[in-house]
Order: sequence, then structure tokens, then C-alpha cells
Amino acid sequence: MIQTGAPVTYSAPKVPGAAKTARRDRTDLPPMPKLKTKKSLKKRVWLTKTGKVRRCVAGTGHMQVSKTSKRRRRIRRTTIQEGAFAKKIRELIQE
Repeated sequence: MIQTGAPVTYSAPKVPGAAKTARRDRTDLPPMPKLKTKKSLKKRVWLTKTGKVRRCVAGTGHMQVSKTSKRRRRIRRTTIQEGAFAKKIRELIQE
């Protein structure tokens, strides 16, 4: 015998506790706390307007007599820090 009427639909079985395990939206969570700026690093490096990290060159503290004039002129200037370390510095000073 053929039945006529509404088609029969099949659904997946309900899992008990499925509503409890559903992921919450990220919008209803409180915001993550901000990292504190590392003040000691902030005093030693700074960012250029294009976002590059500038720092002073090491080696200016003492024993200048044993260094050549060319080397002393070079370490008098600042330099650009590049690579993964520069990325880490940007995170720590948060600018």
C-alpha cells in the first residue's frame, strides 16, 4: 500500500549534552588583558615612523683607545634592528 501525504524526513539522533559542549562566541568573553610595556626596553630602543626598530650600537662604554677611528665613528651612530628580534621588541614596547 502506498501512502500519500507529507514526505518522511530523517534527522540525526540527538546527542545528550550537546548544547553544553557547543563553543561560545568570542564576543561574549571578556577581552584579554594587555601586556605591560617593558620600560627598560622602551628607554633603550624606539620606533621610526615607518615602524622599524632603532637602537644604539654596543661597545661605546670603555676602551676607546684600542678601537680604530672608523670603528668609533660607526658605533657612535644608531642602527636598525631587523628580523625576529625586532618583531619581539615591537610586542614588548607595544607601539
